[in-house]
Amino acid sequence: MGYGETRVDVDITEQSLDGGDPFAGLGGAGDGAALVFVGRVRNLNEDRQVVGIEYEAYREMALKVLRGICARASAEHEVGHVRAVHRTGCLKVGEASVAVSVSAPHRAACYAASKQIMDDLKQLLPVWKKEQYADGSADWLGAPTSAQDAGA
Repeated sequence: MGYGETRVDVDITEQSLDGGDPFAGLGGAGDGAALVFVGRVRNLNEDRQVVGIEYEAYREMALKVLRGICARASAEHEVGHVRAVHRTGCLKVGEASVAVSVSAPHRAACYAASKQIMDDLKQLLPVWKKEQYADGSADWLGAPTSAQDAGA
């Protein structure tokens, strides 16, 4: 694989993203660099103790937007393969909520594409999250408010 032949794989899943080989099947012979980013549920947000997060999504819409995010990053950078997966369901602190893998002929393209995908994902992906706090309260946090905002 190489520039112009980008492979894009995306998923929205309730399955755990923890474990397994994040490089399995990533890229091809022309890709001299590979990068994996894993976002995990952290235990503190804005000075509040977080015990977990519930993620919800309309899967078909989220897949379409996620594929578009990855395709745009692929078109702007010389990448061979992009894989992006976002979890739904109830996750505990420390569990992986999102994983983005990128392969490319050179490392600069891996870093640039991965950053662009994560930045766009945080802004555009229609996945809603409800943080659960140690004091028993919970809050829904930022997500696009319409399909137009989500780029659908």
